Amino acid sequence: MTPHPGPGRVLWDAEDGHLVALDPERGRWIALEGEEARLFEGLSLGRTPEELARERLGEFDAPLETLIRDIEAFREELRQEGWLR
Repeated sequence: MTPHPGPGRVLWDAEDGHLVALDPERGRWIALEGEEARLFEGLSLGRTPEELARERLGEFDAPLETLIRDIEAFREELRQEGWLR
């Protein structure tokens, strides 16, 4: 497991569709699976919601605008909880 830096001192690593993020300053961690893990990884690496949504157009039966809106909402939730900047 090779931790990746996130905001502040948040560290994370993803493998086989699973992701664990650790915030040692606050003594918290989260575990994500599947699509949430993929989105967290992409967002934390600086990918935009639109980029991530375009990649998923064939995977989900939803228009691009809906996918973007859902990814933006997920990103905002992670930001409010301090997992992303």
